[in-house]
Amino acid sequence: MAWFDYLMATLTQGMVGVTVAGLTLVLMVIALVRSEPILMVLAAIFTMPFTHTWGAWSGILIAVRLLPLLQFGSAFAISKHETLIAWVLPIIPFLLVLSYLVRIVLAQFPGF
Repeated sequence: MAWFDYLMATLTQGMVGVTVAGLTLVLMVIALVRSEPILMVLAAIFTMPFTHTWGAWSGILIAVRLLPLLQFGSAFAISKHETLIAWVLPIIPFLLVLSYLVRIVLAQFPGF
């Protein structure tokens, strides 16, 4: 199990983290604009390293680990043509990944 934690931590640091976060954000936006549920499922899969790194399996941080479920719910809403629900559900995961991306960029460039 230690290799899984190492993999999740590796996917959220440095240029790899910037790439994964950027890809996640782009996939989420394209999935919502084009109404493609499979792209939202891929975005949920790419969100998992960030939620695994920030979350925990006990206490209040379990909510962070369960955030990809909102994206899976959004993919389901997209497939059922429920536009409002599809756009509202992924707001919190989007903001989490965006804040993580900003944090990674500021950590790499301390001159800002």
